[in-house]
Amino acid sequence: MSISRWVRFALLSLMLLAAGSTLAQQPFKSISVQGKGVNMIVSRDGRYLATFDTLVLHIEETQPTAAMTAVRVYAVDTGQLLWELTDATDFVMDGAFSPDNRTLVTYHQNGFIYLWDMRNGEPSQIIPAIEGVGQPVFYFSDGQRLLTRGGNFFSPHLLWNLDSGAITAVFTHRFDSRAVMMQATDGMRVEGTSKYNSVATVLSPDETHFITVTQSGYIWDWDLAEPAQNPTMLRQGTEMPDFPIRHIYFTPDGESLVYFAYYRDDALSGIYRLDIASGEEMLIHNVTTRSGFALSPDGQRVVWGDVENAALSFALLADPDTVTTVSMAEIGVTPRLWPNQIRPFVFVNEGSHLLVSGFLDENLDTPFIYLVDVPS
Repeated sequence: MSISRWVRFALLSLMLLAAGSTLAQQPFKSISVQGKGVNMIVSRDGRYLATFDTLVLHIEETQPTAAMTAVRVYAVDTGQLLWELTDATDFVMDGAFSPDNRTLVTYHQNGFIYLWDMRNGEPSQIIPAIEGVGQPVFYFSDGQRLLTRGGNFFSPHLLWNLDSGAITAVFTHRFDSRAVMMQATDGMRVEGTSKYNSVATVLSPDETHFITVTQSGYIWDWDLAEPAQNPTMLRQGTEMPDFPIRHIYFTPDGESLVYFAYYRDDALSGIYRLDIASGEEMLIHNVTTRSGFALSPDGQRVVWGDVENAALSFALLADPDTVTTVSMAEIGVTPRLWPNQIRPFVFVNEGSHLLVSGFLDENLDTPFIYLVDVPS
């Protein structure tokens, strides 16, 4: 790295520390991001924000430009652009920061995993993977393993060793024979495969197992120590692929799952808690608007969004009937994308603030990500 880049990085790091004490004074803080980047990856400590263009915005592009495929890293507290990562040639599917924040990993549509060195903004490793998949990505706390979703109708999940760049385990639904598989999936019809094709994944807090949710709302529990075994079904879904659940979280103790489910029957739509040991599912709060959803790091608070009214609603799990609504329409922002196409909410600063994406200032062409004070 050149001396000027070292100086720039050092100054930005100091600005990060200096700005932290002013956050609580501002209910909204906007971070102007370049391109159409409204999807985001956030470091575990909430200091760094990486944005990337969502493929759905460029679905007809046959020759994506460097500006479209760039990953941009910002300081959350200051909104300053730290790095613009442009070596990759295709859109980002997802990514994650390493536990020490020194590496950002991104999985690209054309089947390459990039490991970016956050000390100089350069790729330190490029791993040839599988084209068209790779969402989501989980970076293990040991700094040596990744979990990503693979392709085909059964959405296999792949465990990667970053030192070797090799796949060390494959987690997929396994059948005694192809004939049994065809029977189980109704001849590979959509209605049959939607029981197995996942749309959401979450890694357990102790990193011993992970959960997948399918297109028709089945919830499966996978043991990372037993890749040859089929998962345990925690929740039975519907016969049709109606995508009821898109965002799911573990509680910090790893004993429960919290998620938002949307149904055509408004009486059933809302925030649910599922006890893993007993399989008991409980509706915590009835929410009738299809929306994004997130659980705070301490597992005590939930947030969901109303896209039509550009509003956020916060509630405590222990007191779900007491809801605080924050209107983002008051500051002139309107929804840009449906939340199920992006990662709309991420709690940061130990849950005292919320990063919100998927909104655009109605008077400008520049997208913003907002840092919002979480109501006490």
